[in-house]
Amino acid sequence: MKKAILFFLLCLSLGWATSCSESDNEMDENTLHPIEPPYEPMFQFDEQGIPYRLNSPTLSLEMQRDVQNEALGHGWKWMQTFEIQDNGFVKSEDFYKEMIGPSPTSYYIKSDKELVRYFLSDANHAMAFHTQAFTMDTKAGVLSDGNSSSGITPQSFLFRIWGIYKLNRRWYMDTIEPLGTRLDENGVSKTVWGYSHYFRMSDDELKQMQNEYTFDYSSVN
Repeated sequence: MKKAILFFLLCLSLGWATSCSESDNEMDENTLHPIEPPYEPMFQFDEQGIPYRLNSPTLSLEMQRDVQNEALGHGWKWMQTFEIQDNGFVKSEDFYKEMIGPSPTSYYIKSDKELVRYFLSDANHAMAFHTQAFTMDTKAGVLSDGNSSSGITPQSFLFRIWGIYKLNRRWYMDTIEPLGTRLDENGVSKTVWGYSHYFRMSDDELKQMQNEYTFDYSSVN
């Protein structure tokens, strides 16, 4: 899998990640993707403070097609998340490692208007799901709260798809997403952003997740 990841990083640097595929190896969706090289920034921020892939505020036409054809209608299981720093560099340690309380989210993107989130609800002590409407800016790869009337803001932002690619006969998706807020050195609340990896679930894997995450979060919120 290490070889496959290095191969993908080369593809990414050349701008043709969506055409990269290594079909000779076995699927290994549980192998975590390293951040390489850690000494180069990966992201920059727009005027609202929302990060996007370095020098690429929009997706290529090929990537836009892959989002439409390969992301929608499928379940995506969380693998790992790395925090994006203010300088665009990414921390090398998993954001959720040894963290108490917040949990990562997996998704079922049912259509281009509705998705389901699967997560551990600490407040309810339950494996929960939450169905919600969204709108999508296809060019930017941004999914935002469908109930928001203020456009794309850090508050309405769900996640940005900035990479979708196939390795070892398995589809993967890379996203940018808000992880919460924290106070900066001046005591001002700011959004913490993360870079996350997901793999696309098979129908059986999605069904298993649906059978496990049975608490309807909307019933109490």
